[in-house]
Amino acid sequence: MDIEENVFDHILYEFYMYLRASVSRADNQFVNNLLVDSREVHLRNLVLFFSEKKESNIHYSTYINVALPDAVDRKTHNEIQKVLSNATCHLLAGRMESGFKRKTVKAETDIFPRMRRLIRRFVQEMNRYPRPEYTELWKDPEIQGRAEEILGLTQELEWVVLEPVTTE
Repeated sequence: MDIEENVFDHILYEFYMYLRASVSRADNQFVNNLLVDSREVHLRNLVLFFSEKKESNIHYSTYINVALPDAVDRKTHNEIQKVLSNATCHLLAGRMESGFKRKTVKAETDIFPRMRRLIRRFVQEMNRYPRPEYTELWKDPEIQGRAEEILGLTQELEWVVLEPVTTE
C-alpha cells in the first residue's frame, strides 16, 4: 500500500525509524553517523507531529478524538528544533558553539522517553478513538501489523537508557 493510499504507512514508518535509529549501534563509525542523522531527522518530524497543530504539518489530532497529555509544548518544540537544526545541518554556525555535542546529547536523551510514550499512546488511542474518517485506513491488516510491531518496540524500549553516540 502506498503512502498516498494510507497516511498511517508514513506515520508508522516515522515511529519505527526513530525508535530503531535511537537504540541501534554499529561497529562502523560511518554507519553510526548515518544512524545519528536518521534519528535526528525522524525526531524533528515527530516533534512536529506531536506539537502544536499548524496547517503546514501533519498533526496527531487529525486522526484521534482525544488529546495526548504529554504532547510537545511550544517551548520544548522550539528548543528541540534549534538543537536538531544545528545537529543535522553540519554547516550551521550553531555546531561550532561551545558545548554543542553535550547539548545535543542531553536534548535527545531527555526527549526519548517522552517520544516513546507519545508514540505508544498515539497507537493505543488510534485503536480506541480513531476519527471516523480514518477508521477504515487504520483497521487495514497491514497497518494493524505495523502498529502492533510499534507497540511491541515501545514496550521493549521502555527501560532503555540511551548511550550518547555522536558523529565524529
